[in-house]
Amino acid sequence: MRPWLRVALPAVVALLAPASGGHLARAATKVSFGQVSPTATTWPGIVATRKGFFAANGVEMDTVSIGVSPGMQAVASGSLNIMHNTCNAVISFIEMGGKGTHLSLVSMGIHPGVVVGKKGLESAAELKGKVVGTSSIKSGSTILLRRLLKARGLAGADYDVVAGQGSAQIFSGLQAGALDAVWLVPPQSLTAVAAGYPVIGTFKEVAPKIPVRVLRHQ
Repeated sequence: MRPWLRVALPAVVALLAPASGGHLARAATKVSFGQVSPTATTWPGIVATRKGFFAANGVEMDTVSIGVSPGMQAVASGSLNIMHNTCNAVISFIEMGGKGTHLSLVSMGIHPGVVVGKKGLESAAELKGKVVGTSSIKSGSTILLRRLLKARGLAGADYDVVAGQGSAQIFSGLQAGALDAVWLVPPQSLTAVAAGYPVIGTFKEVAPKIPVRVLRHQ
């Protein structure tokens, strides 16, 4: 079974079995799936859809891009069935009293985040007084971003952090000159490096093994 199905399909089946009596193949049931941003982390799902793996199991996946915090609210309200999110975002939501969601599956691994600066940046020290982009102020990726910049000699007060939505969106901000540095994951990180944006560091340096992604559902 493909890695994506090992993660996504059990949660989908758990959601749909009560309504379908366990016979998903009889009629396709639409499942709304949320992602923070269109990145390589969701490529297996695209492949699974095109190969017909979901359809073969009676599932029609409707994928939407949505921010970290809005995504949590969407799952809680029922407008999304499943959300592919950062681990700490789900835990924080539940600990702060968020209702109606369950932490399902956690994937262990290396966060693929790469922090890149605007063209011409020669060192992290040049980010003092500048603006750094992230997906969500309270996301796990922002924690790693701050940890990496601290390792490069920057205190939290040395720079401003602004939130976009995800890797694709904040990369656009970097390209437009609105942001001085951002963290990116593939394919945006690969595109940035190939285009000559300087690499400040990687999340792997400060978190070599961390729970990266989770599935949560209502």
